[in-house]
Amino acid sequence: MRLLRPRTFVIFATAGLLGAALLHTSQNVQHAEERLEALERSAQREEEKIRMLKAEWEALNRPERLERLADEFLDLVPPTPDQMAGDDMSLPEAMPIAEIPAPEDVAPPAVLQPVVLQVPKPQIKPNLPPPLREGGRGRVSESSSPAPTPSLPLKGEEDSVKAFNDLLNELGGAP
Repeated sequence: MRLLRPRTFVIFATAGLLGAALLHTSQNVQHAEERLEALERSAQREEEKIRMLKAEWEALNRPERLERLADEFLDLVPPTPDQMAGDDMSLPEAMPIAEIPAPEDVAPPAVLQPVVLQVPKPQIKPNLPPPLREGGRGRVSESSSPAPTPSLPLKGEEDSVKAFNDLLNELGGAP
């Protein structure tokens, strides 16, 4: 009896391993499909339960049913006038006419004047990359330049920005 050549042995071993891997993968796929079907059935059952509960909620909260149950179990009656304002409760008396100020004694309302603030606009220093050239002809590509980004306030502008923020805080608005 002649032994197998090493090349033939490697081919048979590879075929056996690939067959085992294929069998393992197909078993995993079948188990995953079974779990998926079970989850889909469970989701359908839960959706049906939700529909049933919504229908039951609508039936239990019908206004006619709630009114009938309130009449049957709560013994509610409309309040009497004595319950509304008893002997111990008194209504406030009207203000005497003498205490109401006459129109000429009333100070005119204060007129608000608009406030104009002179706030310098922050300078925008674009941080652009060097322009790209197309095809070596010297044209600059317009699509390659990003939008300019605003820079931080300069040293002299910090005081005016701080003053503006303080003014907003005094007026009740936050920056």
